Amino acid sequence: MQSKSIVEALSTPGVSWQERKTKQNHDLFAEHPNWVWVLECNSDIIGFVTFKINYERGLGIIDNNGVLPQYAGKGLGKFMYRHVLEYFRKEGLNVAFVETGLDDPHIPARKAYEAVGFDRSAPVIFYWQDLRKNNPGSRSDE
Repeated sequence: MQSKSIVEALSTPGVSWQERKTKQNHDLFAEHPNWVWVLECNSDIIGFVTFKINYERGLGIIDNNGVLPQYAGKGLGKFMYRHVLEYFRKEGLNVAFVETGLDDPHIPARKAYEAVGFDRSAPVIFYWQDLRKNNPGSRSDE
């Protein structure tokens, strides 16, 4: 199934992905305001990056991020990631993690992550099923 279908199946009815991402960012900012950074140009926000830290595991996770379309392709994503990675180092973390889609719209993100040193050597596959459908073999009475 295509990633768009997965997102639709996992989404709350009536809530757009933009609303869902906005809520995630607001919730993170409410709990950890230092983990939400914005990139400004002439006092206008042109990009942002959010991250999470698990100090017990020594792990930093780059989360939601993006730049305005008119600023895409200018290296701003890499700029933000490098600053987050440096922050992770200063916090004494050992590992940085990021995940992204393998679909075409995520090609620029994958290139930017690889350009700042992320390694794709540990691919992961997520299995899922839409429980609203009758999936063969998924019922206990079969």
